[in-house]
Amino acid sequence: MNLCEMCINPLESKAGTYCPSCESLLQDDLFDQYKKGNIFDQEFYSFLDSRERAVFAYSGGLDSTAALHLMNNECRGRGIELICFTIDHGFKGKRTKSNIANVLEYENLQDNHIWIDISQEMRAEGAKVEDFFLKCVEESDLPCGKRCNSVIDGTYGEILNRYGETVLVTGGDTPKWRPDLKRYSILWQLPDITILRGAATFKLSKEKNSQLIKDHKIPWKDVGCGGYDTDCLIPGTIFRNLTQGKTYNFQKTMEEFPIILEYLSERVRWGIIDRDLAIKQMSEIDIADDQSLEEIKEISENLNN
Repeated sequence: MNLCEMCINPLESKAGTYCPSCESLLQDDLFDQYKKGNIFDQEFYSFLDSRERAVFAYSGGLDSTAALHLMNNECRGRGIELICFTIDHGFKGKRTKSNIANVLEYENLQDNHIWIDISQEMRAEGAKVEDFFLKCVEESDLPCGKRCNSVIDGTYGEILNRYGETVLVTGGDTPKWRPDLKRYSILWQLPDITILRGAATFKLSKEKNSQLIKDHKIPWKDVGCGGYDTDCLIPGTIFRNLTQGKTYNFQKTMEEFPIILEYLSERVRWGIIDRDLAIKQMSEIDIADDQSLEEIKEISENLNN
């Protein structure tokens, strides 16, 4: 299988070099400015210049933690109030919750943080959020992507309305294509709100995130939940159940978990994940450890009783 030289998407032609997505990016007149971050810097600092308050969606994951630390530094230096919140859909593990508490205390943001529990709300396919995700776990039906976003996104608007804001900062690590601007942007326009993708703003990568946490002695620990979110028990548990902990091959992972290929390819394209490591991860799927597996079993049993 021939792979794109800029990401890890399979090529349709053996004679090809780049997949259509990478080819389009390479031909973009602004490509060099994307790489230098000039456009994204301008967007970010224009946002800060117009704000007395910023709202950050803190998931507790690796990317979110690194972005929160840097965002907190920027806000403090400018006298901007930073509000952060965490959405609990019922499947955040104990270790993730511990990370969140420890990081907030380290950043001195514990009084500026709120938990939003949506687990009992009717938001997902005619079911309570908790029941929706439980069904996904029991049926090994990966909810990540649009289905999960459809559950979470409504809360974003509610929180922003509470604080009279229209822009939400997240730990998103890739810029997004804006049809209205005809270019990539760190400001992702949704119907009612705008998402500022914080990790993309700071040009973070998985390696940089880990090093930042180590260098600044930020009290965040790898929770061993597997998957790619590093804060949610669901993906890694499903991957473990389906793979039974065995190594896959690239083709099988692509067929059974296309979201992994999409996730890794986008991040390799933007330099967030090393290409060779991403190829390796297509066969060595990141699965939940024993503690996460036991915890999700406990959650499931409690919900079924």
